[in-house]
Amino acid sequence: MSSWEPVRLASVGLGGYAGAMSDNFVRVAAEKNPPIKLEAICEPDQKLHAERVAKLKSLGVKVFAELDEMLAEPVEAVWLPLPIDLHRSFTEKVAAAGKSVICEKPAAGSLDDLEAMIAARDKAGVKGAIAFQDIYDDVNLAVKKELLSGMIGKIKQVTLHACWTRGEKYYGRSTWAGKNKRNGVWVMDSPANNALAHYINLALFFMGTTERSWADPVSVAAELYRVNPIETYDTCSLRVTVEGQIPLLILLTHACQLQTLPRIDIEGARGRLRYVATDQAIFESNSAHKTISLKSDNRGQMIHKLARWIRGTGHELVASFESARHHLKIINGASEATAVRTIDPKYVQVITKPEGEKLRAIPDIEAAFAKCATSSEMLSESGLVPWAVQPGVKSLENYHSFAGPLK
Repeated sequence: MSSWEPVRLASVGLGGYAGAMSDNFVRVAAEKNPPIKLEAICEPDQKLHAERVAKLKSLGVKVFAELDEMLAEPVEAVWLPLPIDLHRSFTEKVAAAGKSVICEKPAAGSLDDLEAMIAARDKAGVKGAIAFQDIYDDVNLAVKKELLSGMIGKIKQVTLHACWTRGEKYYGRSTWAGKNKRNGVWVMDSPANNALAHYINLALFFMGTTERSWADPVSVAAELYRVNPIETYDTCSLRVTVEGQIPLLILLTHACQLQTLPRIDIEGARGRLRYVATDQAIFESNSAHKTISLKSDNRGQMIHKLARWIRGTGHELVASFESARHHLKIINGASEATAVRTIDPKYVQVITKPEGEKLRAIPDIEAAFAKCATSSEMLSESGLVPWAVQPGVKSLENYHSFAGPLK
């Protein structure tokens, strides 16, 4: 609940995730003492989204076909729930118009584009944040505080693994899905730089040594695989070393038959944390046991906190453009470290779902990831799959520019 003038907010897009976010804005703006007033939306194809357009107009929201027309409105901040390759250009336009920018995660497809976004923000003297929704969630801040309290002691190692099923519809939904570039701009679409990006960011946040810091990666060993006919990868096995020489093992795939919730396991000198996304975080130490429920409205909290941050009424923790460097260093570094390997079709199962969609899955990848997470091994180290190859390694120290994926 706010006790100040709502932030005059605008957003861009009504399709896909942008449409879902517009629904969230409407919901939060309807609260008693709302933190925002949704003033305007930019959507070029209003016929395609006629139902949402009609609803928004009935609520007094202006809907524009052109971005420049919307930016001429007296809005204070613009939310950009857009495809990755559009983040830089739209951020530059919005910042130049004197509006604060909230850009969807991930920040960009390359470190170079992120640096350009930072420069545009600073030149215009506006604020900028990335919508890594987990960072704005009070339950995750509570988890971070427990880690900093020393409940499980100094962090020794961290593992993140997740299996999110994605089939032909997912990769056919847009012209940038599964691509390295679109229209000459880096996208680097993958589980690690799209659907599951926020869990890598969250793991780095948990590893940060202060309440408002992220761990900085210093090297990455990478194995990148695909079973789908895409440019990038749908499966990855990464070992990231962060400052202090702490390893972060990352195992992610869309080439799976079963959906498993993202899980972050943190081993400490005196105990451990088992974090299962949207479920619970369980701390176990030599002297205590504590469980934190992770069920919350994280997008609602994100809108509230970013509104307070824009208004300047509180010292809110935000995912800044600078904080996004840590995640993006891993994404770019992994692709420079090794080429994407296509898994031999004999190791792939093609499943036709009841509605007719085809899904390419690696048999038992869910169990292999679980075993690798338990043993802290990359796929190539585990001996569990015959198609794994040795990782490539890339130093991330003084790493500021993306040279492109290794061929």
